[in-house]
Amino acid sequence: STPVMWKTDRFEVMESGHFWLSETPDTSSIGFGGQHYRVCSWVRLKNKATGTEFLYFNTHLDHKGVVAREEGAKLLIKKINEMCGDKARVILSGDFNTNQNSVPYGIITSVMADAYEASPVKYAPAGTFNNFNAKRSKKDRIDHVFVKGFDVKRYGILTNIYWSEPNTEASGKNGKIHLPSDHYPVQVWLDFD
Repeated sequence: STPVMWKTDRFEVMESGHFWLSETPDTSSIGFGGQHYRVCSWVRLKNKATGTEFLYFNTHLDHKGVVAREEGAKLLIKKINEMCGDKARVILSGDFNTNQNSVPYGIITSVMADAYEASPVKYAPAGTFNNFNAKRSKKDRIDHVFVKGFDVKRYGILTNIYWSEPNTEASGKNGKIHLPSDHYPVQVWLDFD
């Protein structure tokens, strides 16, 4: 599942849907030699205050299939071009299971900007995949936000942790570090009005 959430007091849904990352995108299917069903959810939103519209796509590429990721990236761009045309404002985000030096990344950035690269302000102390290990220090970003028609103001990989118990000398307890997910959240500030 690749849900998209928005502030209902700020945005109105104009249309929405999904497609599978496969040779038959309109039918529930595993495609391109992948291991699992992979889908892209999308929504066209309208800013209630300004009337400005944009499309948001969220996806999750295959974790094992190299060809599945490459073909999935090609299909994403094809569908975005079909649905949006040249002038639309578009956001594409998700777990791409591939880093910023890969072929799928290159396919997508040939027509969209990586919000990380476009941002003048970056907070990225680690890569986006942590495998539930707070000490993991790889800089690979496999979770991406790509944009078209937006001005990127800030980008951040939120590396927050929490403790199972207080980790203080006064309590005499050694707390255990927990992470909310095996991926760190990515937050991007965009200007589009």
